[in-house]
Amino acid sequence: MNLLKFQRYFIKYIAFSLCLSPNLLARYFEGLGWNTESHADYTKVFEEPEEFEAWALEKIDAGIPIMVDWVDWSGHWQVLIGIDTEGKDNAYDDVLIFADSYDVTDHYQDGYYTYPLGRWFYMWREGPCAAKETVMQQPYVAAAPKR
Repeated sequence: MNLLKFQRYFIKYIAFSLCLSPNLLARYFEGLGWNTESHADYTKVFEEPEEFEAWALEKIDAGIPIMVDWVDWSGHWQVLIGIDTEGKDNAYDDVLIFADSYDVTDHYQDGYYTYPLGRWFYMWREGPCAAKETVMQQPYVAAAPKR
């Protein structure tokens, strides 16, 4: 499938879909020829917030944003672009910084959203909009152009 057909298929699918799967999102970036890493499973990748934070900081430091789907808004994709560790070793007081196209709740509407890492980590799963009994745990897509 050529790139234009692939993009038309992707846009058409999103337009008629209530929930975007990590697999579909990963396939889109793979179709662009990007390096892509994703997780779309019913088991967790990371057992503890500290483990996730170390992995995420590596990606962010390398300039690779991480798209995550979590229970916010009954299932909502945001792009993790930063973590404020506050210079401490405790992941529970660290703050995640997201790019969010639906930034309507923090009185700034600047496209950024922040959330405490310790709370977010335990809500990181597909939301009810997935409309299935067993939801994916820790769905994400990390994608960047090949260098």
